[in-house]
Amino acid sequence: MTSEVIVMNKEAVAIAADSAATLTGEKIFKTNKIFTLSKYQPVGIMIYGSSQFIGIPWESVIKVYRKKLGKKKFKNLKDYCDDFIKFLETEKSVLLMNLDQRIENQINHFIYAFFSEIRERINQKITDKIEEEGQITLEKIQEITDRVINDFQNYCKEIGFPKSFSENDIQKLKTQHSGLVIKASEKVFEKLPINNKIDELSFIAFSGFIKLYIKDQMSGVVIVGFGENEIFPSYVEFITYGIINDSSRITGKDAKSINFETRASISAFAQGDVVETFMTGIAPDLRELYENTLPQIFDENHNKVVENLPIEESNKIDIDNKLKDINERLLKEFKKTVDIFKQDHFISPIMEIVAHLPKDELAEMAESLVNLTSFKRRVSTEMESVRGPFDVALISKGDGFIWVKRKHYFEPELNPQFQVNYFNEGIRSRRFWQWKNR
Repeated sequence: MTSEVIVMNKEAVAIAADSAATLTGEKIFKTNKIFTLSKYQPVGIMIYGSSQFIGIPWESVIKVYRKKLGKKKFKNLKDYCDDFIKFLETEKSVLLMNLDQRIENQINHFIYAFFSEIRERINQKITDKIEEEGQITLEKIQEITDRVINDFQNYCKEIGFPKSFSENDIQKLKTQHSGLVIKASEKVFEKLPINNKIDELSFIAFSGFIKLYIKDQMSGVVIVGFGENEIFPSYVEFITYGIINDSSRITGKDAKSINFETRASISAFAQGDVVETFMTGIAPDLRELYENTLPQIFDENHNKVVENLPIEESNKIDIDNKLKDINERLLKEFKKTVDIFKQDHFISPIMEIVAHLPKDELAEMAESLVNLTSFKRRVSTEMESVRGPFDVALISKGDGFIWVKRKHYFEPELNPQFQVNYFNEGIRSRRFWQWKNR
């Protein structure tokens, strides 16, 4: 998990991110989540969610794109986003090399892991039955096997699809990779009676791959900064699940920009609950609680009032409808009052200050909000899925992309060649131009 924050005003945009990368839900490593998208233009990029794109680290993907982009620039930030998406979808020489084989390997690995989990569940129930009765019949083994497979099938049916996926994707995978299910079932289940359950196992395998594995491969990408013709900063966000069935799965494109009406903005990505609490004065789970609980309380009291009225049943219907209208109006008025209070006492005062913050304090605020999320996780019983060190960058029209805080896996002072090589292409080009025009 991660926490990332963007704070913008007319002068600049500050971006901050933690370093936590979670492996298998327990082990946490440090990773980079903020990068320059261009070496020469005021544009950066942040990544959250999965650290890989179709099996390739995002850091490598971004640096390949950055090299290909070179000194090219676009009029609007959205154009950088469109060009980057086009690169993800068409860069066959690096990103899409052996893609079909890589996807097949991923599917095969998932099927073996998922079938092994089913096998363990069957074995456990067979063992429990033997301990209970001292023996077990072949008919009982068949019954247990069928029941466990049906349970997994129902489980896969209940899980929702990731955005941009549907039943058609499951059918396409079954058509292309049905042989993987047969091979895996023979090796994993061995002598268990599963011959009459191949269709169910096939559905479980490919439905689980789409709904569980692919869902975990979701990456959020945020491109932030200035286009050539833009005087104020903005960001564009999209979600990608990679490329499946020869189709790029990119959804949820969203954008926010600073202009003469919107003078300031604070946006959180991935884990944004603490930032929302800071901005609105109420925690999201508490807000959700009262929004769900109040209508239930109103309905329960309203039903009790109608039931206990000492009047004929035929007359209760009209009163019941009137009370429903009153309850609905009261709930709307309550929500409106709370929203106005949040806006007047929390959001607007904060935004007014952010609109006037100088560059250094923009960066400090972005870092503080990420640090606040980290602190909240540290002093709660939740897993510390947000932790430092924190990377912080500031992007302005005049100064470009400036690192305020940045972690390295090496000591920069011991590696001066790193700084030289970073702009190596530009140095060679300038020297050639000087030689050509001497």
